[in-house]
Amino acid sequence: MIPPIEQVEAVCEGLRSTFPDARIDSPHVPEDYFDHITDVAIIRSRRLCLSISEECFDYHDPTAIVEALTSLKYADLLAEHRRLFLGCAPHRARRDLPIVIRWKDWYLVAGSD
Repeated sequence: MIPPIEQVEAVCEGLRSTFPDARIDSPHVPEDYFDHITDVAIIRSRRLCLSISEECFDYHDPTAIVEALTSLKYADLLAEHRRLFLGCAPHRARRDLPIVIRWKDWYLVAGSD
């Protein structure tokens, strides 16, 4: 199920103070925030993109998603890789992209440009 934009915006707001370069390149939820092909919600700035799987919103509230990203130290990894994907169903992780960190059932995958 597509997460309501309000949930994605709540995650974006929860990450705003830790999002890399937020002072000069503030993160936002784009108008077309959900990719129906890959089933991910998108939070982006001009040069960085954080994608969050639909399952994360199905099983967790925005506060839990922010806490997981913080525990995974997403900010440093996003600055390094520029594109990250957050998932919470490891058995569905893409095999063609490297998982850069895991915490409980949460994981971050480095995206390709």
